[in-house]
Amino acid sequence: MKKEQRTQKIDEFLEKFDEMIKAANAIEDFKFEIGVTIHSRDSMVSDRVRTINGINEIFSKNDMKWSSSNA
Repeated sequence: MKKEQRTQKIDEFLEKFDEMIKAANAIEDFKFEIGVTIHSRDSMVSDRVRTINGINEIFSKNDMKWSSSNA
């Protein structure tokens, strides 16, 4: 996949992920444990870092805690 296409797909993923987190927060008295694992042989490290940073920003702006590990 070309870098431009990958960038667009990452942006689309982050938009949809943000919508999902907002929908989860709208359900009172529910607690969610959401895990995200990125497996990729072909993408650049910068793409993975940008995706992780985007997820971090989404959780932060929705007042949700999160943790990550680099396994």
